[in-house]
Amino acid sequence: MKTYIYLASPYTAYRDDGSLDAILMSERHKFVTECFANLVKAGLTIYCPITMTHPVDILSNGLGATFWYEFGKPFLQHMSMLFVLMLPGWEKSEGVTGEIEVAISRKIPIVYLHFNPSCGHILGE
Repeated sequence: MKTYIYLASPYTAYRDDGSLDAILMSERHKFVTECFANLVKAGLTIYCPITMTHPVDILSNGLGATFWYEFGKPFLQHMSMLFVLMLPGWEKSEGVTGEIEVAISRKIPIVYLHFNPSCGHILGE
């Protein structure tokens, strides 16, 4: 049976004034996409919601976290592993927390990844 991996990472970010922090969100997209590329090159089958939906979110002027969480539910239900990219803020991310809760409730293995974007190395815990 093929292993389908869901790659979670924080994405949505707000400034102190409550507005979206597009710069931080773009940086998070860049880092998770670099991680995604390395995992795909290693031969893994990955669904990465941030990599695959960020451009659409930009073009649509932001559909919002709730929309994207609902969009990703079928992928969560069919994953056989969850990888969590531990970018700064991952512990506070509502989306990542929800993805981890789904994995735990389904007894799906979770792998936590450290990522160093300057060298492209991925280290699992």
